Amino acid sequence: MCGLAVALVACATTPPRLPVAAPADLAALEQARQQTLAALHDWTLTGRIAVHNENENWSATLHWAQQAEAYTLNLIGPLGQGAVQITGDRGSVLMRLADGQSFTANDAETLLREHAGWSVPVTGLRYWVRGLPDPRTTAQKGLDEAGRPLFFEQSGWHIEYARYARVNGIDLPHKLTINNPHLQVRLVIDRWDLG
Repeated sequence: MCGLAVALVACATTPPRLPVAAPADLAALEQARQQTLAALHDWTLTGRIAVHNENENWSATLHWAQQAEAYTLNLIGPLGQGAVQITGDRGSVLMRLADGQSFTANDAETLLREHAGWSVPVTGLRYWVRGLPDPRTTAQKGLDEAGRPLFFEQSGWHIEYARYARVNGIDLPHKLTINNPHLQVRLVIDRWDLG
């Protein structure tokens, strides 16, 4: 009787094992997920971004609106200080600072590096925030049992996904970290709007 009681308690406290997808199933899940995400051409996210390098730390509220190739990023520092707006498309990018200055370049990475001192990979980030690898280069990856990325290694960056949020039936990143030996970017996405 005592042995039966111990066995029942052991069964009640052991969590059920989740089925692990076979490699072929995992590849199919990943492919279906990537097709769905790649079809998202128009989206908006609101969240918080923190950037750290060897010399300084910087954090801001982030509002990113993407419409096909055109995008607008608004970065607003604590208490509304240090606002930066970046608007761009495939061929040109404009950055406006809170003090009224504006600068242009062919890409956002160049603008941020030259005028803010940050080497943030905005073009890659456009894909990484959706949980996609940047299609311009190859990526090493790790996937969870649902075919969602746990991490990418791409173009010298390590992109790690800590959490996802379900939005309109799609799992989208909620918290991710992007780093290389010189820079770390942490992003928490509080809200996604699709379409």
